[in-house]
Amino acid sequence: MVKLDREFIRGVDVDEARTTFVRFVGDLVGKLDTWLIAEGIETDGELDVVVGLGVPLGQGYRLGRPVLRPGGLPLDVSRRIDDARRAFSRPANHVAAHLEHIPAVRSIDRHEWSAPRVVLVDDFGCPLQVVDRADPGRSEASPMRVKPTDDVSTVAVRALSRGEHERWRPLVVTDDAGRYQGIIRMERLVRALSDERSTPT
Repeated sequence: MVKLDREFIRGVDVDEARTTFVRFVGDLVGKLDTWLIAEGIETDGELDVVVGLGVPLGQGYRLGRPVLRPGGLPLDVSRRIDDARRAFSRPANHVAAHLEHIPAVRSIDRHEWSAPRVVLVDDFGCPLQVVDRADPGRSEASPMRVKPTDDVSTVAVRALSRGEHERWRPLVVTDDAGRYQGIIRMERLVRALSDERSTPT
């Protein structure tokens, strides 16, 4: 069994270098016919990425606190894992296979949330603004919206046609009713295009 400790998992949902490293290790371990376990999973975003990368085993406070007798996963965790697995199984050329979840809030009072980035939504759950905690001045009003089934190549062309200051801002993914589903960062979109080009046909 190969273990990835917390140092490699911390921030894997926002650091493309860590994401690429975990994917590389997972591919290597798969060829060695052994198991890979990710340790120190503490946030929803980290859990989504680890599951989405196909890592079969995990440990960490987001999955449960240490107990004398192991029990089942909390219901919300089980549902989140199922959702991440479904996204992982979707076609790689669809936005849904590459989206990530960041918190949705109804107030931009920074004292009420601790995440580095959030999406401001209205009373119906529709996105209004992407807000950076560290630099609120860079917050984007009326972000570009895409659907989970949109093709990544088409989305990339649309995203790069935005103005200079918005070009590399994240895109907001919504369902058919316009409700917030997640975001897709441009770094991840570019990586998806690279993977698509390198996949043999």
